[in-house]
Amino acid sequence: MTRQPDFTGVRIKVERAKHHFGDLQARIKGLQEDNPYRAIPYDEPDTGDLVYKTKIPNQPPLWWSAIVGDCVHNLRSSLDLLVCEMVRAEDEPIKGRTGFPIFTSEASYANAFESGPPGEIKGVPDCAVKLIKRTKPYKGADNPFWMLRELDIEDKHKLLVPIGVVHRKIITTLRLDDFSLANHDPTTIIDGELVTPPHGISMVGPSFPLEDGAEIYRVPAGLRNDPRAQMHVYPELPIEIAFGEVEVVEGEPIIPTLHQLIQFVERFVELFPPLFNNRGNTS
Repeated sequence: MTRQPDFTGVRIKVERAKHHFGDLQARIKGLQEDNPYRAIPYDEPDTGDLVYKTKIPNQPPLWWSAIVGDCVHNLRSSLDLLVCEMVRAEDEPIKGRTGFPIFTSEASYANAFESGPPGEIKGVPDCAVKLIKRTKPYKGADNPFWMLRELDIEDKHKLLVPIGVVHRKIITTLRLDDFSLANHDPTTIIDGELVTPPHGISMVGPSFPLEDGAEIYRVPAGLRNDPRAQMHVYPELPIEIAFGEVEVVEGEPIIPTLHQLIQFVERFVELFPPLFNNRGNTS
């Protein structure tokens, strides 16, 4: 006897992931408000350069990684529950392989669907099989399914998804006495790539993990008293808590990455209930 699938458990898993995300977000916000990570200036005796180095008293608490792992696992589990519930609604048996398939390559994905539904989704109705196939859940650039798979596996194999401090950009404000430059934008943002800064100042691009005492900014001695452009440099170091040692997300900020994954999974699972809107219990 087929019936209307009940996706309550799927939604509960997604909501639980959102709960863990909110917990982590609040903790990271509190850490950032305490401002423990700063760029400290000092005069380098040998060169006379003005050098800024990081002050990183400690890395984020290791146990925060468990919150990340719980969030990721609930998202991955919601996809497996989605498949299992559709199989049950078809009055088909749940087997050891039953779950949401995420393939290691485009070729393995194509081969799996070549002669019908893959074993993981055997028993799922055709309309849902077609939808799963259209989403192309296999390894690829920026594929959320693959990212979720790798994070979940990493958490199971290492118990914790490692995290650490990273800087994604340096913000500098240059006040110039040269009136010919007065209309120029006084703020330079270096974000995601190494850019040649003005007037010979050297900046270090994003790095992970960001260690205590790392040099991120240098003003050569000859520029500190340049009469053409007297510069007062105040670099800011916006820090983020990032993933570490996981190939698909290494060095990527945790909060936006998890937020995107949650949104993706939540929207994806809600594509399935409308497939069964006209179904009643039939024998």
